[in-house]
Amino acid sequence: MIRGKDFWEGMLQFLYPQQEKCLCCEKGLTENEELICTFCVQEILWVPPFLCQKCGRVLKDQVDLCYQCCVTDYSFDVCRGIAVSKSAAKLLFSLEHTGCHRAAEFISRQMAKKLHEVSWDDPVIIPVPSKKNSNNADCPIEMLAEKIGLAANVSVYKDVLCFEAFFESRQKKDQGGLIDQNSRYFVKKPEMINGRNIVLIDAKWGEGAVMTLCSALLGKAGSKRIGGLVFLTV
Repeated sequence: MIRGKDFWEGMLQFLYPQQEKCLCCEKGLTENEELICTFCVQEILWVPPFLCQKCGRVLKDQVDLCYQCCVTDYSFDVCRGIAVSKSAAKLLFSLEHTGCHRAAEFISRQMAKKLHEVSWDDPVIIPVPSKKNSNNADCPIEMLAEKIGLAANVSVYKDVLCFEAFFESRQKKDQGGLIDQNSRYFVKKPEMINGRNIVLIDAKWGEGAVMTLCSALLGKAGSKRIGGLVFLTV
């Protein structure tokens, strides 16, 4: 289904053609360039081979785990990031603060290529809920998850994991849901993910606190294995 905003933007572009601009530097794109100019693509630093086998953090030496994973008991099985540069951060800014569909298109393509590293048989994609966009249908992470699911032909469950006000979570718990009292993250209809392999989608990885909270809740709800996939590793 085409969103109203996308339809009108497409009509305006058809009636009054304008040169597409790079998502990072906003310079005009050539006929052979799509979404991002060649220079900015080269500026993006993709995550190198030496990674923590648990969280995907970039390592200087070829070891199995980073220090954080050695001292922290994370709830997920494995997590991977895609990029680490300032150009990637600009893309993420466009996605989070302007809801840019072109940025979501580029980011989702790159993340879909990495999906196999954090997923198992018959996975289900679940976006990490945003506190700022908890009631917004155009939540950037949900938009990203939808596009990744479409590119990888994987089901997306948008309404399973939520962030809600305390009293609303209380009501949902009485209806059979599962909540974390401290963080207010909430799992609706745990039976939908019981025994399923889950891939959590988020925009960036910092200390892994949100990913750990959400994966812990999904684990309590009966998920079989849980992987995490983020675009930017901070």
